Amino acid sequence: MASWRETILAPNASVRAAIQNLSETGRQIVLVLDERQQLRGVVTDGDIRKALLGGKSLDASVTSIMNSRPRTANHDDSPTTMAQAMRTSGVLQLPVLQNSTVVGLVTLAELTVPTTRSNTVVLMAGGRGQRLRPLTDETPKPMLRVGGRPILETIVSQFIAQGFNDIVISVNYLGDSIKQHFGDGSRIGASIRYLHEDEPLGTAGALSMLSPKPKEPFIVMNGDILTQLSFPALLNFHAQHGCEASIVIREDEFKLPYGVVSVEGVVVTALAEKPSQRFFANAGIYVLNPSTLRHIRQRERQDMTDLIQLLITTSCNVSAFPLHEYWIDVGRAEQLERAQSEWNEPPE
Repeated sequence: MASWRETILAPNASVRAAIQNLSETGRQIVLVLDERQQLRGVVTDGDIRKALLGGKSLDASVTSIMNSRPRTANHDDSPTTMAQAMRTSGVLQLPVLQNSTVVGLVTLAELTVPTTRSNTVVLMAGGRGQRLRPLTDETPKPMLRVGGRPILETIVSQFIAQGFNDIVISVNYLGDSIKQHFGDGSRIGASIRYLHEDEPLGTAGALSMLSPKPKEPFIVMNGDILTQLSFPALLNFHAQHGCEASIVIREDEFKLPYGVVSVEGVVVTALAEKPSQRFFANAGIYVLNPSTLRHIRQRERQDMTDLIQLLITTSCNVSAFPLHEYWIDVGRAEQLERAQSEWNEPPE
C-alpha cells in the first residue's frame, strides 16, 4: 500500500492528475492540501465517477470536484473509534488531523478483517479468438499470457484478492485446457464451476445454465479483459442506485481522419478540420440482479448487449458505472502486444 503522503495533490492540480494519483496509489482517495499541509478537501473514487458522468473536463481544477468538508479523525482517536466513524458515515478513508494539519490517512480496510463476498462472478471464456490466430489455434484466447501468466488467471486472482471466491467460468472452444488449469479452484482458495456451451451462446446466453441461480447481484465479465477496477466498488455503486443491472462504461475518443462539413440546403454553415468525437463505450463488465435471468432464453444465443437493451425496453433501470482505471480488451494482436508491454498489477 502506498504511503499516505503519495495521495497529496495541490489545489491547482487537475482532475486528470487526481485520476492518475488514484490509479498509482490504490488508496481510492486524494488529499488536497495547501502549502501549510492543511486539508482543503478530498477527492474519492466516487467523486471522479460522478465528474466523468457529468462531462467534467479532465483539465478542470481538482477543487471543482472535491468534497471541501470531508469527515476526518483526530490523531489520538483509537482504531476502533476510527473504524466505527467510517462505518457510521459510510466512508472508506479518513484523513487524520493534528491541530488542523494532516498527519496521516487511515482506511477501513486497514482496520478490519478482509471481507469475503458471497456474490457470484461469471467469466465468459468461450470465444474462439479468431482475430488472434494463429496464437489461438491451440490456446483459448483467455489463456494467452500477459505479465507472465494467462489473462484468465490474472482475472481470477484479482477477484479472489478482492474477496470473491464463488466463480463460474463459461467455456466452449478448447474449454478442457481451462478446466485443467484451474480445476475446482481449491488450490487457489476459490470454488470454481463451469458452464459448458455445446454451441457458442454469446456473452449472455450461457447465463441460462447457471445452477443454482444466484440469490444476490452477480458480476459478469468477459474473460479477455485486463483492468484495475475495484469490484467491491462496482457492487456498492450498483446497490446504491437500486437498478436491475449496471454496465461498466469507459470514455473513449475517435478522431475523424478528414474534415466535416455542416450544410443547410446547399449552404455551408461550418467546417471542422478532423474533429474528435467523445463517447462512452461498453467495457464488457456488468452487474445483474437475479431477476434479470428471466429475460435470458434457455440455451439460445444471446449477447449481453441484447439483454441490456431488452431490460431498458421493459422499463428495468440500468445504471452506468464510469471506469477511470486501467482497462484493455485483449481481442486483437495489437492490443495483446500493448497489454504485454504495459500491464502492471494493481498496487497492494
